[in-house]
Amino acid sequence: MVQDQNEVKNQLLRFIVVHGDHALAERTCQKWFARFKSGNFDLEGEERPGASPSFEDEVLGASLEEDTTQMQKELAKTLGVTQPAIFHGLKEMGMLRKVENWVPYQLKRRDVERRLFHV
Repeated sequence: MVQDQNEVKNQLLRFIVVHGDHALAERTCQKWFARFKSGNFDLEGEERPGASPSFEDEVLGASLEEDTTQMQKELAKTLGVTQPAIFHGLKEMGMLRKVENWVPYQLKRRDVERRLFHV
């Protein structure tokens, strides 16, 4: 056991030297090392009790198209997920709340043209 712990620490130190600030936390590295050592090379995260159910961005996008004024809590309740899951979904989609509406963080070409040429 001590030898395994030393091996994990050595691997972690090498990883930190190579990746610097982008290195994994020590505990995360230990978990992945143990997983690979046991022969489990599945890169997908394991289901955890209490983990938020995942949902597709298309579902969130469709819900936003219906009503752009919905709050994160309302969206979470409607879609049956947690508020943090909605937060991360919106962030991944590049959505930002402005004047009580969800809008894309970066304007699409048509939105820029609409703003420039339509008064």
